[in-house]
Amino acid sequence: LQQVAELEKESAEQQQHIQTLYNQLAEEKGKLEKKGDITGMEKQVETLTTELEESTTTQRALQEQIEKLTVQLQKVEAEKQTLQEAAQQEVIVQQRMEELKNELQNSLQQKNEAEVKLGRLQGVNDKHLAEKQVYEEIGRA
Repeated sequence: LQQVAELEKESAEQQQHIQTLYNQLAEEKGKLEKKGDITGMEKQVETLTTELEESTTTQRALQEQIEKLTVQLQKVEAEKQTLQEAAQQEVIVQQRMEELKNELQNSLQQKNEAEVKLGRLQGVNDKHLAEKQVYEEIGRA
């Protein structure tokens, strides 16, 4: 009987020890799950860090490309401005050439008119000179 009581006592102690081990096991399992979560989170952080670095590198590359394109655009705008100014100068020169051409035509027309008048005046002058000579000849005679 005493042996049974000791065995029951020992069985109860073993049962209590088993329960304690189950509790410790559950506690360790919880810690491992948390550790697993932390490990998963660390992997996630590493992945996000890698993605961030790649994004930053891509962003820098895009920024450099934007800067190059901006410089290129500025050069194109400057060339466009130069061409517009040259075209404007060409138009101004063409207009001035047209003005000079018109002035030359007017001058030639005025010259022709003056030559015609001069021819008439010379004709009249020659006529008067001839008449004068005739009168002088008559007056001498």
